[in-house]
Amino acid sequence: MLKGKEILTEPKEAFFALIAPIGIDLSIVNEELSEALKIVSYYANEIRLTDILTQAKLVPDKFSNEVSRYQTYIDEGDKLVRKAKKKDFFSLYGIARVLQWSREKYPDKKREDEIPTRVVHIFRQLKRVDEIKTLERIYGRNILYLGCYASKKDRTNYLVNKMLKTQRGENKSKLESEALAIISTDEDERDKPHGQKIIDCYPYADFIIDCSSRASIKKSCRRLIEIFFGQPFISPNE
Repeated sequence: MLKGKEILTEPKEAFFALIAPIGIDLSIVNEELSEALKIVSYYANEIRLTDILTQAKLVPDKFSNEVSRYQTYIDEGDKLVRKAKKKDFFSLYGIARVLQWSREKYPDKKREDEIPTRVVHIFRQLKRVDEIKTLERIYGRNILYLGCYASKKDRTNYLVNKMLKTQRGENKSKLESEALAIISTDEDERDKPHGQKIIDCYPYADFIIDCSSRASIKKSCRRLIEIFFGQPFISPNE
């Protein structure tokens, strides 16, 4: 069961937040969540928290390689959090995006007069515990934290395969070393007060999505939706 969380028994607005490290294809996770939600006639509204970095032109449009792209997003994200003096900056941005979505969907009505139903807003993705605490304070029992899991070996292989597309001819061992380094940085910037600490976020996960393959992602997402939408006889660990 999703302990302490609200099981939906009638159409209403809900929220998912992905806790995911580098090396997992979150586009596939979002696609499978969207397909699973369609079964219960719900719409998935994906909110990429790093969009603010591109909107503010803090990151370039193109990168020479994958590691450079990830490192730039991490560095610029850390700088933004430090300048704002808010470790929950990205979750606050996500909340603002939800409000913007609602205003655009219901331009002639006030938020309190028209709360959307049959939509799940998916925050992609959380990297700091402060972000989780702020979302919890705002959405309470109506938000689920989804831990996206794949082994370090699988995540490393995923990154290396992406790197090989733009870095053909590079030594594979060198690419694996670079992949492991960026994965380590993403998991725990403990030496930086405003850095990412995704390793500390996982204990907050309400449900784990097995991201070892597309088939396992699909299975996990279907099981999650069945549980969340009121079929409690299904074990989350099946």
